[in-house]
Amino acid sequence: MADHTQEESECDTEPDTLPDVEWNELNVADTPMVVRYEDGYKEDAEMIQGIAAANYPSIQDVYPHTPPGTVTLDLYSEAHYIHPHDSSGYWSGERSIRMITPSDYDGRRDPDNEDRIDDYYTHIIIHEYTHVPQKAALQSGHAYSTPGWFVEGFSEAITVYETNDGLRERYHNRRDSEAMKQNVANGHGYLMLMNTDPWRGSMHVFRYLFEEYSVEKVATMYEQDAENFVEAMDMALGITPIDLQLGWLEYASNEYGGDYSEDIDGLKNASVTPESQNESEKTGNENTSEQPGEDTDSTDTDSSTRESR
Repeated sequence: MADHTQEESECDTEPDTLPDVEWNELNVADTPMVVRYEDGYKEDAEMIQGIAAANYPSIQDVYPHTPPGTVTLDLYSEAHYIHPHDSSGYWSGERSIRMITPSDYDGRRDPDNEDRIDDYYTHIIIHEYTHVPQKAALQSGHAYSTPGWFVEGFSEAITVYETNDGLRERYHNRRDSEAMKQNVANGHGYLMLMNTDPWRGSMHVFRYLFEEYSVEKVATMYEQDAENFVEAMDMALGITPIDLQLGWLEYASNEYGGDYSEDIDGLKNASVTPESQNESEKTGNENTSEQPGEDTDSTDTDSSTRESR
């Protein structure tokens, strides 16, 4: 695709440590995004520019927000790209999305995707871009600590279910939904994917939340001046962790199969106290009614693409 003959360079192997490179830039019209690329990769940059321009209106339609500033889409050559999880793209935690440039992407985490390179980078750009306004909203309040599923599931559900029909077909209809059903059939339960993969697993929970409350209302959880995500959920949606689990179990039973009648009966008989809410936030999926999540501070950690995890 591009002429990228260049010398190999030594790279620091510390996580998220990338060498300084000389960037060329392409603005993405009518968006806050700028594509930055190395010499010899202009064709790659134009491809990413086109993907960003085509999908930004859909992001704004479903998740209206004021961009917090310029967001760079940084395309690194294979010689310069490093990520501790061997992913092909990730959000830096600030206002940059870092990717291996398309010409150097070898499909190493998903060989079947090599023929669908546009889908792959569309997925990266939408998901990782969504984290930028999400973090800005969190920082507008108390920047409360959030479990990983609470952050990643939202961005993944926006990407797969709300912005691009091709991604919905590829990621939900043809893969993740079947994986969820197989886990149920194997007796692992509805949370197996969430427990092992907060991206693909928790997107199903957010699909339920979007259908029950709307994307825009769910997004207000990140804007609340709350002390923790349990309080934010109550302020935005008027529900407790038990309400969430009860609604999700009933939805999951209908959508994916599995008999959760005992869990549902237990939840209906449960009561929530401030102490149990705080304990639920701390223990995540350790509690007996399968509260999803493990606390991670979303404002301090990078988010890798689930495609490559």
